[in-house]
Amino acid sequence: MTEQSFIGWSAIRDELTSNLYGIIKNLLRLQFKFRYDDDDDLFTTIAFSLTDITQSDKLIIYGLSFLHLMPILDREQYGSPFDGVILKILRSRWDTNRLNPGVWAKGHSQRMRMLTVGEALNSGKSAQLTQLTTEVITHYADWSVNDHQEGERRVSFLQTGSAWLRDLAVNNMSNWSCIGTDTIRNTMAFSRDDPITYGNCVHVLCLLCLEEKTSRMIREDKGIDEIIDYLPINSQENGGRLTHHTPSPCTINTFATRYIL
Repeated sequence: MTEQSFIGWSAIRDELTSNLYGIIKNLLRLQFKFRYDDDDDLFTTIAFSLTDITQSDKLIIYGLSFLHLMPILDREQYGSPFDGVILKILRSRWDTNRLNPGVWAKGHSQRMRMLTVGEALNSGKSAQLTQLTTEVITHYADWSVNDHQEGERRVSFLQTGSAWLRDLAVNNMSNWSCIGTDTIRNTMAFSRDDPITYGNCVHVLCLLCLEEKTSRMIREDKGIDEIIDYLPINSQENGGRLTHHTPSPCTINTFATRYIL
């Protein structure tokens, strides 16, 4: 097959796959009742399709967009079977240097969307996702940026990665042991101008502070009073306007990390 023919066939395959995904998505949105065996076949087929490393980023993002519509096949299983699919998509693309910020972000947003409708995270896959996320943000926190496009790519990866860590840490305390505080502090050090990444990292650090010894340190050091002081207050004496003490990133970093070191 010539290169031109291969490119032509790839375009045809992408168009066909896109249309098939559209049909499946519409059937699921209409709550079409598949037979159980059909459900199982549909899940298997979509899983194989999405984890195909040759699929374009556009199609992967489209396929991920309707995972939350898929029925839960095994009600006795704890955790969605699609955790393994999302993990394989992200891990395979990361390991082959093909992970796109859009796929990375869509994987997170769709998994959290599924979580809000009751599909719990699989504990084993959750730990592996935490490990993968740590690798991604460690890489991009130290990544040298040469132009604006690379800068946007770095920011996107760090924002999504820090959101992954925040949500995985909130969901399961067992994931805390997979999160290195050095990784979080290093990410914060290179994200002072990005309030989203910085805020997510502070959130994770505060969660990691919840073990008994550190919690006692916070209370004895009046850390709770310090947190309260940063919150906005609707002051009646100020005409009902919100007033608050706005800390600098350096102040927050000092507060959040002094209980970790």
